[in-house]
Amino acid sequence: MMVPALIAWGYNEPDLVGHLQSMGICMGIGIPVWLFTRKSRSLNNKDGFVIVTLSWLLVALAGAMPFYLSGAIPNFTDAWFESMSGVTTTGATIIGNPNTLPHLPNGIESLTHGVLFWRSFIQWIGGMGIIVF
Repeated sequence: MMVPALIAWGYNEPDLVGHLQSMGICMGIGIPVWLFTRKSRSLNNKDGFVIVTLSWLLVALAGAMPFYLSGAIPNFTDAWFESMSGVTTTGATIIGNPNTLPHLPNGIESLTHGVLFWRSFIQWIGGMGIIVF
């Protein structure tokens, strides 16, 4: 989330605060979880299924935060849908619908550079995840 924040800062865009808040929330949750769960142990098949399922849900949840906190998508459900679409590479979007997001009259072209980069980045990460896994 640092790169979209730097892009928003470089273009002096108002969504910089949303990117920084998202990064802070993710680090505030992620670092303690990492510190308290880094014990070495073997995993079985059930653990693998739980890890994969939770990873998909949590990555989409983390990916929705910059959309929501920057104000690009004011409804969290729509932000999560947009993020899940990118992570799973389904290609569905709510950004082009003027009824859903009237503050973006030109759809994707109305997004700020930081949010547009974030949207492209999560779709790229989703594509890499499909290829690798």
